[in-house]
Amino acid sequence: MKRYLVTSALPYANGPIHFGHLVGAYIPADVYTRHKKMQGENAIHISGSDEHGVAIIMGAQKAKKSCQDYVNDWHKEHKKLFDLFDIKFDYFGQTSAEYHHEEVLKWFEALNEKGLIGPKDTQQLFCKSCENHLPDRFVEGECYECGYKHARGDECPNCGILIDPTKLINPVCKICGAQNSEE
Repeated sequence: MKRYLVTSALPYANGPIHFGHLVGAYIPADVYTRHKKMQGENAIHISGSDEHGVAIIMGAQKAKKSCQDYVNDWHKEHKKLFDLFDIKFDYFGQTSAEYHHEEVLKWFEALNEKGLIGPKDTQQLFCKSCENHLPDRFVEGECYECGYKHARGDECPNCGILIDPTKLINPVCKICGAQNSEE
């Protein structure tokens, strides 16, 4: 008997899931998994909340919650929506779980031992007003390629390029709104 591992994109735990997420990722994966199980195949459907990243930190700060409380709340909301639409997972986890951290660390160590990853020095913007480093989404400014005024520190939604945040023109801190960032 064949075994099937069906995965769905991990929803980012910083806001509601919209209809496009449901019909684009979760319903098709659920239907396929159920079909395989009805055929007598060994199939499992796994997913979970992606609970790391700058958008999580920003959302938690805005909501005046700890990051963990913030992602736990969104994880519960996502699970409620999946239950409402009768989307079944054999496992729906959280990337903040200890098990997940242990598994990621194993992969990281294996890649590091093979020399496939390693440390790298990079430049990053720093806001003198609120004394925060400004990774990608913590900064906005003018795109140095197309001139779009509201490019984020990770990409320009106008021309689509990946942004080097240190090259943004007139960078603005998304935390406090100050325009006094420095490298």
